[in-house]
Order: sequence, then C-alpha cells, then structure tokens
Amino acid sequence: MRLHPPILEIPEDAPYSNDLFDRKQFGDSLSSLFTTVKESMVLSVDAPWGEGKSTFARMWISDLRRQGMNCIYFDAYEHDYSDDPFVSFCSEIISLAETAFADSDVIQVLKEDFKSKAKRIGSKLLCTGTRIGVKALTLGILKDTDIDALDSIRSDVANGSSNAVSLFVGKAFDDYASSKDNLVEFRNKLAALGAAVRAKQKLPLLIVVDELDRCRPDFALSLIERIKHLFATDDVSFVLFANMAQLENYVKMVYGAEVDARSYLHKFFTISTDLPQNRQDTHENDYAKYFRRLSQHYGLDDKPGLDTILVPLFRHYWFSLREIERCFTILALYFAHIPSKRLPITHVISFLAILRLKFPDVFYALAASKLSYDDLVDKTGIDRIEQTDYSRFPKDRFICLLKFLLLTEDQYNALDEKDAIHRYGQLLDGRFDMTRTKVMALLCSDLIRFEMEEI
Repeated sequence: MRLHPPILEIPEDAPYSNDLFDRKQFGDSLSSLFTTVKESMVLSVDAPWGEGKSTFARMWISDLRRQGMNCIYFDAYEHDYSDDPFVSFCSEIISLAETAFADSDVIQVLKEDFKSKAKRIGSKLLCTGTRIGVKALTLGILKDTDIDALDSIRSDVANGSSNAVSLFVGKAFDDYASSKDNLVEFRNKLAALGAAVRAKQKLPLLIVVDELDRCRPDFALSLIERIKHLFATDDVSFVLFANMAQLENYVKMVYGAEVDARSYLHKFFTISTDLPQNRQDTHENDYAKYFRRLSQHYGLDDKPGLDTILVPLFRHYWFSLREIERCFTILALYFAHIPSKRLPITHVISFLAILRLKFPDVFYALAASKLSYDDLVDKTGIDRIEQTDYSRFPKDRFICLLKFLLLTEDQYNALDEKDAIHRYGQLLDGRFDMTRTKVMALLCSDLIRFEMEEI
C-alpha cells in the first residue's frame, strides 16, 4: 500500500506513452498551430488547478524535442520571487540560444545583439528615475504615483511654478522618447532571433508559461503585461497554462473589484482554448480511468465495490485530478491503520473521505454527531446523484444505509416494519459494540487519526 500519488514518467522516445487522458491529439494540434502561423501568438490554455496542465505541458514539450523542435519551459511560480519577469524571460531566451542552437553562428550573433539590447531595456526598467517619468506621463503624478520621493514636491507640481518641475517633466519626456526607441529596437532584435530559430526548426521562439495561477497576483499580471508590451513580435509566441478564473480574481485583487477582469485579460491573449477533458461519458470517462490507475498504485484494488461509489461521486462533485489523489491518500491511510475486522461499509467510508475534501464543515459536524440525515442531504445534494452515473452504483441501498446511520431514534422507530432501512441493523448485531447513531462519528475519527501534511 502507498500513501503518495504516482510519479508519472515521460519517456523521451515516447512522451505520450502514459497519456491516460488521450491528450496527444491536442498536443499535435498545438504543434501544427505554432509551426503554421508566423504571427506572434499568445495562447491561453484554461483548466482548473489540479487538472493535469503541467503534466500535459511536459508531455507536449518532450514530444516537440523528440521531433527536433526546442522551446522554453517557464515555471512562473519558481520565478515570482523577483519584482519583474523581464529579466527572467530574457535569461531563458539567451540560455535556449546558447544550449539548443550552439551550432548556429547566425543565432549566436543574433543572441548577442538581443542580449545587449535586453540589458539596456532591463536597466531602464530598474531605474527609479525612469519609473517616475513613465508614471508621470501615463498615470498622473498626483493621483496614482507610489513614489514616496515625490511627496516633497507635490505642491510645486500642482501649480507648475518650480524650476525643478520643469526639469523633471523635461527629463520625463526625454526618458519616454528614449524608452520608445529602445523598445522598438529590442523588438526588432527579438524578432530577428525568432525568425532564425524558426528557420532552423520550423517552430518559432516559443515560451511555455506554466503555474501562472500559483504566483503572486502582482507578478502574474506583470508577466502577462510584459508579454504583450515587450515580447509581442513575429516568430515569438507564448502558451500560458492557467486557471483563468483564478487570474480574473488576481485582476480584481490588484485593480479593484469593479474591473471587468475577463475583458481585461482577453486583451493580452490572441487565442484561447480549454485543456481537453472527458467527464461526461457515463462509463469510460477520465474519472474511471484515473480510478483504475490510482487504486492499483495505492494498493486498494482489492477493496470490493470501491469503484461503484468513488467514480460516480468524483463525477457528481466534479473532482479535480489532484483532489482524486488526495482522496486516495486518505483512504490508503485509513485502511493501513484500521483493523480488518472493522465495520465492512466501504461505501460510507469512501463517502466520508469525499466529504472531508469537498465539505469539511459537514464532515466535522458528522464527527461531532451534530448533523442529521436531512442536513446532510441539504448540504451535499447526495440524493441528487444520477443512477445513470455508473451502471453499478447502488444508489437506493446507499441512501438507505445513510438513513440507517443518521436518522434520530424517533425517526427510526417511526419507520414501517417492512422498510428496507431495517435490514441494515444486522451490520451491528452481535459483532460490534456500538450503537447505530455512533457509527459515523467513529468512522470520521478513524479517518482523521493520521493526517498527511499535504491534505
């Protein structure tokens, strides 16, 4: 039995050999898109966190390299310690040229030209004086500046009477004009390098940005804005893997809740798409595929009926792949430390593991024996799960079992003698020293006795 999810291997000679979710076709379509279109593109690939974006990105990049096409993989989360992504981007571009195209004299010359110009742009971005000038020209110095040094001349700026103001504004204009010229030249150098890379391998200078939705909000937005304003040129393209809903939250955090975050973000993307998923099929969907892989990996494939409850619940509650892994960790830890003679109600144990992840308040209320059956249904919608979700899902029996464990004594005693709920009384008769209403609390206690740090 294992406690950690499997580490996926991506063989260099067969990158999609472990492509459980059949995303190779999507990778092939991306490859075709970027080898065909010469214009600069910024493609956003949207999927919630934990849906396998990074795994697919690694497979696709590995497949490109297998075909002799190199690109840059940029982990935004690993770089968000810096104030500006410009230097990181330029460093990655220079590194790619030096390592992947060392045999090309043309690319090496263009790389040096690009490096020289990037240094100038970088020094301007880091120069406080230039930052003040740009802010003064573009945002309004009195309203939006965040430069404390300007506080002392605020009144002089307001009436325009100071010679220092004239000098300041004059320098701002000079800096702005110089910055525009440098930016044009920077883009030209970058475009030339991109064209040489495309001529060498058919693929443009491509930067794949991952983990964008895990960054600091200000860094994530700065990165997107830098791509648009500094790196948008022919033969240079970007693929951004991110949860767009999270990025929209970032926009509102940085620029205010009243901002139209979706419209703001779409200004920076050329095209957008979703990471392919198959969650709708009743039987052979992504959940069923991942269940089979994980149940074998975690050593739970010998637990009868586990698939009949987990697969439909994963689909019903729209679990991410990461959440499925965490659910298996909880169950593996439970079965590893619980005696084999414990109550044989795998369906309920699995449901509680689901609740612990998706409805923690409900789970801990059950642990404290403070939740009724009606409250459980109201808060989780478990009664609305479709019978067609999975052909062997015993919905009616499962609901009866939940009622048996959660009905109050008055509700239970009021049942008709022939009610199917009564048959579950044999679960406890003569074998377990506990009452019906204490079972849920006991199982919850067992499920949280040991906890993995990442859960």
